[in-house]
Order: sequence, then C-alpha cells, then structure tokens
Amino acid sequence: MHDIIGGFIGLTLVHIGAALRFVYHRFIIRDKYSYHSLITESPVFDCSKKSYKEQFKRWKQRQTQRNQAYDIDLDEEQQQILEMFLKEGRNKKEIIRGMIETGELKLIDIDIYPRNPEYFSNRVLDGIIGLCFLIILIFIIHYI
Repeated sequence: MHDIIGGFIGLTLVHIGAALRFVYHRFIIRDKYSYHSLITESPVFDCSKKSYKEQFKRWKQRQTQRNQAYDIDLDEEQQQILEMFLKEGRNKKEIIRGMIETGELKLIDIDIYPRNPEYFSNRVLDGIIGLCFLIILIFIIHYI
C-alpha cells in the first residue's frame, strides 16, 4: 500500500514538473525538446576530461550513426533468427528493420534533454519542480 501511494504521488510530481518544464522550454525559451525528452534519464559520463555537453553531443552522434546503420548488438536467439533469414536470401538491413518494427529489437532513444545527472537527473528535477509547484499552489489556495 505504501509503494502504491508513494509511487503514485512521486509519479504525479514528476509529471507535473515535466509539464512545467515543457511549457517553459517550448514557449518561453523556444527549445524544441519534447515532453518525453524531459522525463527520460540522461546518460552518465565521466566529466573529468570533457564537459558534459560535449560528451553528450558525441554520444548522441554515435547513437544516431549506430541507429541509422542498424549496427545493433544481438543476443543469441536474435542472432539465430538473423542467420535463418540470411540463409533465405534477405539482407541484414531489411531483417533488422523488421525486428525493430515487431518490437524484438529496440533502438537507443536519443530524444533526451542533456542534464548532467551528477547534479540532478531529469526525473528528480521534475519531481522537485512538481513538489514546489504543489506547495505554492496550496499556499495560494490556503491564503485566498
């Protein structure tokens, strides 16, 4: 019961915060980030050598190239399916595309807002913003 209530409240706060961030990014500073990108967790990098933004851009370029080239690591079962279809005369790109469409394979999601998780992850920041918004809303309602 505690997990259901806590999970529901936490998820509600995350979505309220993400919605507020989306409105801010889309309409005030005119960034083209999607709602999904503000909720998805950013990758973690070692920031001792380069800045987080530089590493994020390089990671995103590599993932885009990987996704476009269909250079995806397959497990043993998926490799057997691939070899079976290759013996039938189909090409690898067509087989991989079919596996992605059926949901057997997933491309790496690159629609992510670049927030350094060392400080706050996207979801934690969304939850904090949502909590602050609800506290302000309660004070406004209470004193009006």
